[in-house]
Amino acid sequence: MIEKPFFAKLNTIADWIIRIILLNFFLVFSLITIVLVYPVFSAVYSLFADYVREDEPGLFSGFWKHFKKRFKRKLTIGILLAIIAVFAVFNVRFYATALAEGAGIVFQIGFVVTLMMLMGLVVLVLVSFSVVYVFPGLKLRMTARLSLLLAGKHVFRTFLLISVMFLPLAMLTLPLTTLLFMFAGASLPVLLNVLITKPMVSYLEGLKRHDNQNGH
Repeated sequence: MIEKPFFAKLNTIADWIIRIILLNFFLVFSLITIVLVYPVFSAVYSLFADYVREDEPGLFSGFWKHFKKRFKRKLTIGILLAIIAVFAVFNVRFYATALAEGAGIVFQIGFVVTLMMLMGLVVLVLVSFSVVYVFPGLKLRMTARLSLLLAGKHVFRTFLLISVMFLPLAMLTLPLTTLLFMFAGASLPVLLNVLITKPMVSYLEGLKRHDNQNGH
């Protein structure tokens, strides 16, 4: 006779599969709308973080709770990041084209600087989800500063976050993983982000407790 713990583990696995698939659809939808990308990704990150901590909110109610929390602030962050990203990508392409045509050292420096700025923006976005999770009401400038501080403090984990970004592309290399991409291509990297940034969240929660103790 199969013991009950086995069925409990089976149910847990099934729950996680359902969460990953359904939240993947939310993320894909946000990519279509563009302006909702950051609010939706932030909400999915926060919901996955709840689940990893064994807090069990309902999937739809939990998502909606995190999605509407400080929505205008998250939307503003998303729009600003999108504008900066478009500007940075445009500049990278401009410098790359100029270099291909034999431009001089000034264009080489410009290309490197712009590329570094673009990578910095990517890092900021990936780490900012954990900051927004713990401090949803933090000002935009402080959110950016704290995100970069965490990235510098956890360099190895930051590199892991960047590597995870390329997971959806890796999924497209094989037929089996392409099928996985269809159902978890967006949500699985977000879940991995949650797991990678757990120490960052713990550090931020320590700061929050310290602020509360000092009456800030």
